[in-house]
Amino acid sequence: MRDKIFYGQRLWLARNIRGYSFEDVGELVAASRQYIQQIESKEEKQPSEEMVLALADIFEVTPDFFFKPMSKAISSDQCHFRKLQATPVSMKNQALAHGTLFEELVNELEHMLELPEVNFPQIQPKDLSDIDRVAEQCRIHWQLGTTAPVTNMI
Repeated sequence: MRDKIFYGQRLWLARNIRGYSFEDVGELVAASRQYIQQIESKEEKQPSEEMVLALADIFEVTPDFFFKPMSKAISSDQCHFRKLQATPVSMKNQALAHGTLFEELVNELEHMLELPEVNFPQIQPKDLSDIDRVAEQCRIHWQLGTTAPVTNMI
């Protein structure tokens, strides 16, 4: 672990997913709030191997979790909180962490899977009574036939 870079953003992610404060994490790993804040916010502050193992243990992740750069964190500008002033910061951070984790999952899946291209025809109904015509055009576009029920939606 000595040659790897500890990414504090990963600690931020794990801490906020769990809804932990700096104090909570510090108590769980026998460190000060200030120390946890430093290793989370300053990349030049690298924790010891023992600290990484302790953090991995409390967050139930592998130690390697902290050494992988994050693609990008979701920012509060990308989210809408119904009552922005009344929403506690910890709740906002937890929501942002969940969004970031979801973004990480989607990125990993995109790299691991070869999904087909989106193939939706661009057919606009004129009004609600035009839905049958649009549905028929979709079936033709996807070569599903127009006289029998669709047997396989996949």
